[in-house]
Amino acid sequence: MELKTYIAKGIEAADGPAALARLIGVRHSSLNEAKHGKRGLPPVACGKLADLLGVDRWDVVAASEILTEKDEAKRRYLLPFVLATAQNVVTTTARNVSSSILKHFIFRPAQQLLELTRIAPGAHNALSF
Repeated sequence: MELKTYIAKGIEAADGPAALARLIGVRHSSLNEAKHGKRGLPPVACGKLADLLGVDRWDVVAASEILTEKDEAKRRYLLPFVLATAQNVVTTTARNVSSSILKHFIFRPAQQLLELTRIAPGAHNALSF
C-alpha cells in the first residue's frame, strides 16, 4: 500500500491531519508533503502510524522509504513489501465484499423467504378443504 493511503487512514483514525501529525511526532507541513508524495516520514513516525492503524510497522516504513530511495537495488528490495501489503488489502477487501454480498443478497432474502412460508400454529386448519 502507498504511504499516502496509510496517511489518509491515519488522518481518519486520528480525527484530522493536525491530530495525526501531533500523534506521530511530525510537523503538519511534513505530514502534508508525505501525503502528497514529496517526502517520506521518519521511521519512528512510520512506526507510530502503523501502531495507530494496527498494521505491520515494516510495511509503513517500506512504503515511506520507497518514495525517496534513489538506489534501484534498494527500491527492488522494498517493493515486495509494498506490493504484498497492497495485495493483502485487495484480498481482504474482496473477501469482505463477497461476504457482504452473500449476507445481504443471498442469505438474508432466503431467510426472509423461509419466514414468509412458515405456517402459523393452527393455521393449517384454515388451509383445509
